[in-house]
This record gives sequence, C-alpha cells and structure tokens, in this order.
Amino acid sequence: MAKAVQPRIFILLDELAAFEAVEGPTAVSAGRPSNDEDQDLHTWVGTIIGPSVIVGGRNQSNFCDRIYSLKLHCSDKYPYEPPTIHFINKINLPGVDPTDGRVDPSKFNLLKEWIATGNPQQHLKFSISSALYELRTYMQRNYQLPQEEENAVYDCYKDNR
Repeated sequence: MAKAVQPRIFILLDELAAFEAVEGPTAVSAGRPSNDEDQDLHTWVGTIIGPSVIVGGRNQSNFCDRIYSLKLHCSDKYPYEPPTIHFINKINLPGVDPTDGRVDPSKFNLLKEWIATGNPQQHLKFSISSALYELRTYMQRNYQLPQEEENAVYDCYKDNR
C-alpha cells in the first residue's frame, strides 16, 4: 500500500515549526517575512552565519561571522522541486549570480539531486534547512575567496531593506 503524500502546506508548516523551535545559536535559520500575507507560504527569508575555517591556529575564512540574508521562494511544486534562493547580501561564491545573488541549483549537489529525484517519498529528505546548510558548507569549502564589503547588498534589494 502506497503511503499518503503529505500536502505541501503541512510540510512547510512543519519546517517553519522546526526553525521556530530551535533555542540558542544556529548557523542557519529561516522563517516568514513579517510583512508577508501569503497564506500559501511561498515567500521565506533565511540567514546564514558565515563559517570560520581554522588553519594554523588562526581563522582564515573570508566569510567568518558575517551574516548573510537570503530570500527564498517555494513554488506550488515544493517539496518536489527546491526553493528558488537568492542571497540579498553580496557574496563571491561559484554558483551564485554576481549580479543578483541567485543561486544556480545545478551547481550545488543537494539542489541538483533534489531536482533529479523523481520519487515523492525521497523528497522528504530535502528541506529549506538542508538547502541552507548545503550553501554554508559550500562557503566553508571556498573560504579563501575574496568577499565584498560586509553588509553590501545587491542593487535589486537596496530599496527593499
């Protein structure tokens, strides 16, 4: 007997509850924009705390302790396709469009696998949290890349802050 597929809205509500239940510091977070009236939970905001990388007893990461804000959009096909993700803060990272911060899902293993998976039950292992952690891990691997001035934002977001 096939398992019932959980409705999209319940999956997103579960993810929201998981983010809200976290106590103490965490490297990634997400939630709903305070001014958003979208009852279908399409629009989300996220945060990634830049990772540190200790080499020779010193932090060498150009991302260290920076706070990166993100905008996420979960289409009506979520969780069968990943959210569209944009960095609001400028970031120099392969797979992120340098003009508008859009994350290219084909450049990140988890997002690429998310797209390729055809089995609905397999999609339950993917989440907004796992996508944000994937990006943070990628930042850690690219820790030596030079970065924009801290708090710099893409032009398309300057009026929205």
